[in-house]
Amino acid sequence: MATHTYNERANDLYWTRDDLRNTDIIGFQGAREMMFRFTTAEGYPSHTKTIVQTGVDLRTVAHLDWTGQHQLGMVTLGKHRFPMTSLLQPGTPGSRARSRRFSLPRNGAFYEWRQDEADTSGWTLYDVYNARIARFDPGPFKRAEVRGHMRYYWSDNGDDELLLFALMALMLNRWVLRYEL
Repeated sequence: MATHTYNERANDLYWTRDDLRNTDIIGFQGAREMMFRFTTAEGYPSHTKTIVQTGVDLRTVAHLDWTGQHQLGMVTLGKHRFPMTSLLQPGTPGSRARSRRFSLPRNGAFYEWRQDEADTSGWTLYDVYNARIARFDPGPFKRAEVRGHMRYYWSDNGDDELLLFALMALMLNRWVLRYEL
């Protein structure tokens, strides 16, 4: 199993909208500019699709095909297709009630988003060693254009796959909670 190099230097991402399925996520990982865009087109009744794009060129990296307009469906990532629920597996035994795991396809390493106990709108990401590696706070913030903030602590060399899966899993966790799915 591959391990990640963690550092004390934080990387920050900022959400530009409250809409979980329609937002830009911008920031830096070290000196590297980061950009993600989640765009959802709602069709009738079962043609709702979220497109996930990344980079300054906004290349498409994933599709989330919803069953109906709000129900969980399938994720398409390159040539791979899997259920959205695979990003929402039950948390590890002994974890909080609202914790959900996902794993990375390349190595099977598990990561777990846990809803904060004190601030139930916040989420914290833990790795397989139970180390805290990211924290998401939905705000409110002093700057009106900031609708969410995530600070994460993995190496400046980055792990684009982990970041993509963490962002998709976070969006789905918040969606499931919002719509009580």
